[in-house]
Amino acid sequence: MNILIVGNGFDLSHYLPTKYDHFMVAMQAIENWDEPKEDMGFDDLFGSLYEKEDYFFGYTKAMYKTDEIKISGERIEKLKKQLEENVWYQYFSDHVKEVKTWIDFELKIE
Repeated sequence: MNILIVGNGFDLSHYLPTKYDHFMVAMQAIENWDEPKEDMGFDDLFGSLYEKEDYFFGYTKAMYKTDEIKISGERIEKLKKQLEENVWYQYFSDHVKEVKTWIDFELKIE
């Protein structure tokens, strides 16, 4: 029997942008996208983090086909509406500077 155990950090050790601040940066990029007819790509979602996390995103882009990631203009508009109506997103977007880790996120909810 083969068993695969995936623990905390598995995603990040494989250079997947799954940290709390990765999520918030991507959602803020969608929220602030002002080109409704244009698709968004990986660089549009995470580009603001490249300088701060160049090592991490360098590997992400080298290991995965990030240039194939596209979100249509139509989907972006739907996501913007969902973000606007999402109470949790609105709450945490106001407190994004206070929340740096998942533990901070949990404490804030508590």
